Amino acid sequence: MAKVLFLIHGMGVHGQDWADSVKDKLNEVATRYAAFQSGPSLSARIDLAPITYDSVFADLLTQWNDSADALRQHITAHNIPVADVVTWLEGASESERNFFWTHMVDVLLYRYFTIKTTEVRARVLQQITSKLSALMTGGEPVDASVLAHSMGTSVAHDSLSRLGQFPIGDNQAFMVGNFRFTNFFMLANVSRILETDSLVYQSVVHPLSAGAQNAYCSRYYNYRHRFDPIPAARAFLPPVWGQDYHASENLSHFRDFNIHGFEHYLDHPAVHIPLIKGLFGPLITATEQQQALDQYEDIVADHPCPQHLHALSEELQELIESIENSSDPKTLIKAGAQLLAKAKEVHDACV
Repeated sequence: MAKVLFLIHGMGVHGQDWADSVKDKLNEVATRYAAFQSGPSLSARIDLAPITYDSVFADLLTQWNDSADALRQHITAHNIPVADVVTWLEGASESERNFFWTHMVDVLLYRYFTIKTTEVRARVLQQITSKLSALMTGGEPVDASVLAHSMGTSVAHDSLSRLGQFPIGDNQAFMVGNFRFTNFFMLANVSRILETDSLVYQSVVHPLSAGAQNAYCSRYYNYRHRFDPIPAARAFLPPVWGQDYHASENLSHFRDFNIHGFEHYLDHPAVHIPLIKGLFGPLITATEQQQALDQYEDIVADHPCPQHLHALSEELQELIESIENSSDPKTLIKAGAQLLAKAKEVHDACV
């Protein structure tokens, strides 16, 4: 049986080789366990298929050229309700403005610019269905899973919710009842605060134990870092979804200044062990799992600037407390820029 894991990136610019660092991290964390210390690497045991969509935004970003005034003119002309974001941007720090244009503007475009929303989903579906169709040649079954990060969790949910409910042309092969993904792994899940026409708690993207008849995945895994502001507002906290829903929502490790990073999430054994077991079965023993969790330090003992990390955690906690009760997607955009700016500030102070 063919086995594939779709990798779906979040906000920011992603080049052709964007997934190499994610693949390297998956290979590295796997070698912490006996089953992967000899024989094929993790990436040799499963097809890791990157999905890329950020080029959809390139034309508008080139047109605006990092100009808040150009953005304001566009949203005014097209009656797009994000004027308060532009007002905030005009008063933001230089670092916050930089991270808005390099990262958070993607969230703005995906959530509020309908043409871009539709184009992103179409781009993602084309890549996924093409890959699945190629793997199914000759009638071979496919064990398919999804690993999505940050804005990619919303993109993954929205795209695959459509795939599960509507045929591609006359092709119904990927609809609920005919196809089911094995695992959804969602890191820094923002699918709820960015939801539009497909409500995340009501869509087909849920595990078997939350309703087997129309479940589009067998198991659903959700991971959130307690100091990460990006998934904090209108957090993904579904109603009782049963035994096939697995959540680790209190991660607190600081192995990188940018705690929101894709690879940073994957580094924690509470994230990568369930992922590996979900993909390959119980290759990691219960003893290994417990030892990995017990021995994993939130801040490594030889970190050069532990005081800086503690200060960062306090600042991020204050930021989260100021936004966690918000249901406005624009809160996420501002908080993301502030997080990345604070992380860079602390990193630069430590170096």
